[in-house]
Amino acid sequence: FGSSHFGFSGRLARSCAAHTPLAALAGCLPPAAKMGIDLEAGGRVWTKPRVSKSENPYIRLLVKLYRFLARRTDSKFNKVILKRLNMTLKSRPPLSLSK
Repeated sequence: FGSSHFGFSGRLARSCAAHTPLAALAGCLPPAAKMGIDLEAGGRVWTKPRVSKSENPYIRLLVKLYRFLARRTDSKFNKVILKRLNMTLKSRPPLSLSK
C-alpha cells in the first residue's frame, strides 16, 4: 500500500520494509492509524463468568443448587436456569422453574 493511504510521510513508509508482514507494520504506523479490536473475529474474551449480585438468600441458594446440577448432570434445562439466574435484571427473561 502507498504512504498516502495511511496519511503519513513517504519517508516513514519507506523506512518500514516493503515486504514486512502486516503484524510487523503495526509498529511503524502512527498511533492514529492503528486499528481497534476486531469484534467480529472474536473481540474481547471475557474470562470470568457473571455472578449474581443479589442479596436475596433464596436466589443465592438457587444459584448454588443449579450450579451444582448444571455441572453434575447433562441436562440442558439446568444450564439454562443457571444462566438466567446469573443475568442482569435488564436482560433477564421471565423465569419459570417448571419444565
